[in-house]
Amino acid sequence: MKIPASHLPFAFTLLAVLTLVTGDLFAQSYHPRLTKITARHDVAQVLPNFGNAVAANHRWIAVGEPRNDEVAEDAGAVHVYDARTGRLRHRFTIPGGGVRDYFGGSVALYDSWLAVGAEDFDEGNVDSGAVYVYDLTTGTLVHTLRPSGGNLAFSSLGTSVAINEHYVAAGAAGRNTGRGSVFVFDRVSGAQLFELEAVDGSAGDVLGDSVALSDHLLLAGAPGDDATVGGAYLFDAMRGTEIRKFANPDGGVNDLFGTMVGFDGRRAIIGAEKGGDTDSGRVFTWDLVTMTQDLVIDCPESGGISFFGKCFAAEGSLLAVGAEGALGARGSSQGAVYLFDLARGTFLQKLFPPDGSNSASFGGTASNSDFGNSVAFCGNELVVGAPQQDVGDVDSAGAVYRFENLAGPLALDPIAGTRDFVPGVSDDAFYARFGDAAINSNGEVVFSSALGGAGASRGRRFAMVSDQFSRGYDTVAQSGVTPIGSGVPALFGQILNNQQDLSLFTAFLRGPGVTPANRQVLLGYNGNTAAVPMLRTGDLEPVIGGVVRRIGEVAQGRMEFQGQVACVDLVQGFNGVTASNDSGLLFINEGGAATEAIREGDASPLPGAEAYGFLNRVAFPGDYASFRAGLQSDPTTNQAIFRHQRGIGTTAIARKGDAAPGIDGAVFSTFLGETGSEIFWTAFRATVRGGDATAVSNEGLWRQRTSQVPELAVREGDPVPDLDGNAVFARFVQFSINPNGDILFLAKIRGTGISAANDCAVFLSKRGESLRILLREGEVAPGCDNARIGVIQRMALGHFGSYAVVTSLTRAPRGRNQALWMGNYQNSSEPELRRPFLQLRKGVLHSNLVSSITRTRSIQLSAIGFDRTGAGLKGLGSPLNSHGELALCLQFDNRAKELMRGQP
Repeated sequence: MKIPASHLPFAFTLLAVLTLVTGDLFAQSYHPRLTKITARHDVAQVLPNFGNAVAANHRWIAVGEPRNDEVAEDAGAVHVYDARTGRLRHRFTIPGGGVRDYFGGSVALYDSWLAVGAEDFDEGNVDSGAVYVYDLTTGTLVHTLRPSGGNLAFSSLGTSVAINEHYVAAGAAGRNTGRGSVFVFDRVSGAQLFELEAVDGSAGDVLGDSVALSDHLLLAGAPGDDATVGGAYLFDAMRGTEIRKFANPDGGVNDLFGTMVGFDGRRAIIGAEKGGDTDSGRVFTWDLVTMTQDLVIDCPESGGISFFGKCFAAEGSLLAVGAEGALGARGSSQGAVYLFDLARGTFLQKLFPPDGSNSASFGGTASNSDFGNSVAFCGNELVVGAPQQDVGDVDSAGAVYRFENLAGPLALDPIAGTRDFVPGVSDDAFYARFGDAAINSNGEVVFSSALGGAGASRGRRFAMVSDQFSRGYDTVAQSGVTPIGSGVPALFGQILNNQQDLSLFTAFLRGPGVTPANRQVLLGYNGNTAAVPMLRTGDLEPVIGGVVRRIGEVAQGRMEFQGQVACVDLVQGFNGVTASNDSGLLFINEGGAATEAIREGDASPLPGAEAYGFLNRVAFPGDYASFRAGLQSDPTTNQAIFRHQRGIGTTAIARKGDAAPGIDGAVFSTFLGETGSEIFWTAFRATVRGGDATAVSNEGLWRQRTSQVPELAVREGDPVPDLDGNAVFARFVQFSINPNGDILFLAKIRGTGISAANDCAVFLSKRGESLRILLREGEVAPGCDNARIGVIQRMALGHFGSYAVVTSLTRAPRGRNQALWMGNYQNSSEPELRRPFLQLRKGVLHSNLVSSITRTRSIQLSAIGFDRTGAGLKGLGSPLNSHGELALCLQFDNRAKELMRGQP
């Protein structure tokens, strides 16, 4: 995930890898491939500072040389190299430049677009600055960017730059007597969209000294804020609004908090080059989903002012922090880069060049200058500038170093791997193939697996495994082995793991005394005892007045006291059971005792007390159960949606033939699916007839709060928000509702410009607000390779707004064409912070710090959180919990498959 304005290397000279190491090691990092890039000049140079700024992506490496003298003294230049071949492709100098323009003091890349800052260019006024945008495929200047209202003297536009699919952002740190601002331009047209200023800004803050972009989010540093204590500001670049200020947690004068800013997935990263107890520098991170400050990262080595955090770059779980004043191989202040595990905040390794000269500024900017950044990540490659590195006879000519095949640990903890032994099973048995996995709010996981080996009947057995109560993983039940009454499990079915102290799963039994009439069982496991039957076919359940013939869908409340509810069919011909009353809902407490029931044939709460018809679906995320029931009435009114509160009673929500709110003249025709929240809300998908409904506009999603009229959230044929043209909703695929009445849904769209490459998206319908697209096929994915979202493959939901989406990626190498996105749509009032962040990318190198380095080959989420109608958050099991923790299966290039847990 790219950070902001960056910097990079040139001219390739392969060096022997003699990288010295301190601290913990990760596999293969003793010898990452190391190349060196230096500039070639046609004009003699004096202290050109090649490498003062670098940027890199999968196609290009751009290196700023702000004191290049080719046009004039310190006018500046930028060198652009082919990232694959290392050949110099372009060298740009400032158009109409003059003395001390410092063109190339900041650089940034997006695909084949290059943005270059020249902060002291005299555009009408002294040191007003300018930004230049180039098309690298042709080498042509596309835009020269200046403020639309005129450039002010000493504004220093171009102090920092960032660029992405939508915008070019440029810091003007000197504007308005050093208060500073950030200009946002449209990348394609070059038109100015906004000038962003801090709400509490004042002279000397130098807002815009650093800037970063992530989709529509913009982060800008103001290291001079509060008399150099420093601050940073998060903006919505699409709306031009300030979202929040990040204050320096340490509050130290001269910390210069905000010297560098960046993003990595859901994290905002902010550097304070003189922060920390010894003024050596410090880096802080914030979780943008929870808005909590989570990591404080200090320089691993003490002593002196190292400017740790003056620059950094992050990719996946790796954070590289530059410290231009750190001690190098010779004990001199040649500079260094420190690598950290960004998920855990732990130090991994120190990097510095084997040929570094004194005061090379490796991993930093040129001494006494503020010209941008000097580290950049792209995939598993790190580019580091050393702008004061001596090259030949030229002092401070500058150089860039490129480290390849760096690998950091995954931000996940292992649960089990294929061919690992299975706890509680014969030593000759191993995990052969993982099935579904469900995680609860405590982070406890229940999963199924096919077994292999001689101890598992050579692959003919399955197991349910759990770490309920966090007592370590143990086998809960094994097919063909675990006694359940007089039988043993033959097959396992649905998994539920919503409560902190009770997981559920269904099984089919075989063995003595097992017949087709009593072979299905619902089992409960609490971590203390063996799995116990909660409900079994063939048993008489007096609460519902019949013998259970079949156990259908089961839903489990989130809390222990809420219990669970099962859809059951009853044996006909016993105790008065007939085809007109042989189905129902059976509510079961944590001990397995049935407490109440709703049965086909019972009187409904409708005004005419019509009897319930067939019952086979239920949502039970908490205190309330939402269900659809047939009605023994006229065919035009023989369906309805109901909500039941345990121990209180049942109310009707909507009925076939009733007027459909939000669609004039239409009535409900068929109820296609339903779900609910823990309290108050039910959401349902239904078709209508009459009014203006046609075959392409006769379906919608409604929400209903207790005792209120249902409210139409969205309908087929409605215009899709935020899209130009005539795009409309075509089909609703999945949906859910939270306790605030917000509906998250996956939908297909159609219209002009809509194709199979962009016809599916995740939407949020929030009460009182316009519909919002959260994630759409065809959008650009963060990263340095300009990949786009291909197919939305799977979605998982957790309570309290957490969600995860797995997508394929197009325009990406085959080995990097899948991604995991995670977000929370409930936590923030800011629309942009409800969108998901890219958290895990296929194809990234990872190391477990002990045994091997390998790449992720596939990301797999269990498909257990939605029913066949597309309803989610209805009390089914889920691979995602309310805290945003996942249980997922990763496959690696070394053929290993790992079931893992955590927040990527």
